[in-house]
Amino acid sequence: MENKKSKVVSIQGNGTYTSQKYGLFYKYDVVMENGDAGEVSSNKSTTAAELKFKVGDIVDYQYDTSTQYKKIKIIYPEKSSFGGKRPRESELAMIYCNAFTQANALRGTLGFESDKTKSQIEALCNDADYIAAHIIKKSGI
Repeated sequence: MENKKSKVVSIQGNGTYTSQKYGLFYKYDVVMENGDAGEVSSNKSTTAAELKFKVGDIVDYQYDTSTQYKKIKIIYPEKSSFGGKRPRESELAMIYCNAFTQANALRGTLGFESDKTKSQIEALCNDADYIAAHIIKKSGI
């Protein structure tokens, strides 16, 4: 099985099958921009519109050509600490609050007085923006 990444160019329903262990599955023929084509199975999505990925999405997937029928298994992003697939505003707000605290501590150790002027507050916010952007970039969010 090979891990790949490509854009979905086509999704077509292709019937159902029943697994003794897991019940009814819906089959979809999926074609990727890089030429890979195979079957995606879902036990929840009864139509292509209900799938978690759509035509035009760039997805990570495993491509299994070890059997007669080529299989595509979409790799979904890991859930965040708040249960979503992508960082939610609350997570980004927490990152920014942490960055602001760190920037404030850094500026405090550099000798800025506690009674901040408008320009010092703006500089502090700029520092927090920089720190937050760096955290987000490094963490891959």
